[in-house]
Amino acid sequence: MARKPRQQRLREATLLLASYKSAGLSDDYQARFIRDMVARLTSTRNLTSKQKNWLDSLIIEGVPAPKGDLALIKRMEKALEVDGVGHIEGPITDFLGRERKGWDISGKQLAFREKLLKEAEAIAVNGPWIPSSDQVGKLRMCLDLAKGRDGMYWQTHPADGRALKKVQNYFDSQRREHIDQWSVERLINCFRVAFRELAKPYASEGDMIWTRVKPDGQGQLKTWTTLVVPALIAGGPDINERGQIVYPVLADGVLTYLSKNNLMKRKPKEE
Repeated sequence: MARKPRQQRLREATLLLASYKSAGLSDDYQARFIRDMVARLTSTRNLTSKQKNWLDSLIIEGVPAPKGDLALIKRMEKALEVDGVGHIEGPITDFLGRERKGWDISGKQLAFREKLLKEAEAIAVNGPWIPSSDQVGKLRMCLDLAKGRDGMYWQTHPADGRALKKVQNYFDSQRREHIDQWSVERLINCFRVAFRELAKPYASEGDMIWTRVKPDGQGQLKTWTTLVVPALIAGGPDINERGQIVYPVLADGVLTYLSKNNLMKRKPKEE
């Protein structure tokens, strides 16, 4: 057998790996082997004779022939070609791989798969779902509000974290990729309390209010100390760089920005 150049083997292995991925077989043991060989060929590491022989045999064989329902496999492959199904691409691809291997699935999985396929087919006919201008505006505020929650929150609320990631990708993409309705509504609902406060502020512009402050001698104010002073709300609420809703407040001759936790509608007792 003629010796195969390294770059040719790398090119053929890369194409084969892409075919495995398209077939939903990314986690198959052959795909994992091919992925490892591509990494080795891309770097300076050499392949052993056995690795070369197995890789070349896989390249010749191509993607394994499907064992499941060919019509269903074709339906899933067609669904993955639809523009705007990125939010359901992962589970459909997983189901595609399972069907190609001939694996059985549960009744709940069967119903979920059918729901995904019908959604993809509806998108193919009607086009992808598009958020309204009001929703887009709220999503931008969500990204600002998200700065007020640490990594622990997103780890313990994985669904909210997935929605946040998709919204971030939506705004980061240069051509504004499609975004699914679930992610939009999930993230907006995640900050529903903040949106209620923005819609119905704790205090309105022109309101007199109370706060605890103490001049530090440099024209700044420190909150929650012993001095109680009347304050004037100088504008509507805004979201600061730390993701907090704050109000512009004129207190003791100084304009500062305070959250409602530092504001009181009734004069508190001085400490």
